Amino acid sequence: VVAVAALGAKIVARFQQPAAWGLLLAFYPGIVASLSRNLTECVALAFALAAIDSAQSRRHWAAGLLGAVAVFCRETTLLMLMGFGVMQLLEIRVDRRTIHWVWYLLPLIAFLVWQAFLAHWWNQPPHSGGVQDLGIPFAGYLKLLWNCLFQSGLFSVSPVADWLMRGYTLAAALSAGLTLILILPKLANAPMTLVIPWIAYAILVMCLSNVIWLSPGEFLRAFTETYVLSILIAAATASTRVGQWLAISWAIVMLPTVVVFLR
Repeated sequence: VVAVAALGAKIVARFQQPAAWGLLLAFYPGIVASLSRNLTECVALAFALAAIDSAQSRRHWAAGLLGAVAVFCRETTLLMLMGFGVMQLLEIRVDRRTIHWVWYLLPLIAFLVWQAFLAHWWNQPPHSGGVQDLGIPFAGYLKLLWNCLFQSGLFSVSPVADWLMRGYTLAAALSAGLTLILILPKLANAPMTLVIPWIAYAILVMCLSNVIWLSPGEFLRAFTETYVLSILIAAATASTRVGQWLAISWAIVMLPTVVVFLR
């Protein structure tokens, strides 16, 4: 988590923004959910940010290697470097001798090799059990909002406990929605290296089923990459007001997250 804050501060410094933006990355509630379980998001995010930092410094080989390690920690980090890879491909039009884009294939190669190994080891597709995690765009999110507002006994037979959990889940879901809404207008002025993966992750998040959205621990973890890229885009576009709104909304979610997951 300290590495996430330090790397985040280093990355936003290139956008002439204060290091406090890096703290927003480290104090994301999904990190707390990860700390209560198996540390997947913490470690994967540290390597992913190290890969982004290397890519920004044009250490393409290091970016590819760090991105591959991040993929071994958490498969969805595969998309984090996609923007840098695409931009390097576009540079071929300027200099046909450039081969830097090849390094950005390393995360994809790591992903494919590992999936092939797991398929052989388990005798079935590795993600066959996760099909229920995806569905019609927005359907899972809208169903979550409906259930939290109108369905009693959703989390507990105790009315008080159920009301508290529904309120917490609703607050976290609304913060995720607010993040997407606030960042969307900023994409036009943001670096394409961040915009391309942000769009990919936003589409993925909106396709998550109610199975994921209804569990704060699951969708907070699933929203990790989207949140991180949102903070970086806000910093890159000097959107201080947006950063303040994101800080406030997710701070509201942080306290109950600590109570629920670290109690």
